[in-house]
Amino acid sequence: MLAKKIMKTSWDGKISNLKISNESSKELFNELESLNARERCERLRTLATLGLYSLNFLGQNNENKKGSNEDVELNGNLKEKPKTDNENVIEAQKSLKSKLLGSM
Repeated sequence: MLAKKIMKTSWDGKISNLKISNESSKELFNELESLNARERCERLRTLATLGLYSLNFLGQNNENKKGSNEDVELNGNLKEKPKTDNENVIEAQKSLKSKLLGSM
C-alpha cells in the first residue's frame, strides 16, 4: 500500500496537461503549432534547457560583476575594501606580535 502511494507521488517526467496560451505567448504558440507532437516536445525541452542554462549563467555573471565593480573605482584605481571585524582583529594581532618581537 505504501509503495503504491510513493509511486503516485513520484514524477515520471511527463507533462500531459501543459497549455501554451495564444494570448500570453503568440510567437511560441505559432512556432509550436506548425510542429508535430514529438517535435513540439523536443522544442519545449530544448527551450527549457536553454532557459535553465541562461538563469544559471546570469546568476554566475551577476556574482562576478558584483565583485569586480566593488574593487575598481570609475577612474580605474583599486579601492580599498572596508575591513571586517575579523580582519581588524587579525591585523591588530599581527601589529602586537611585531611590536613584541621588535622589543626583544
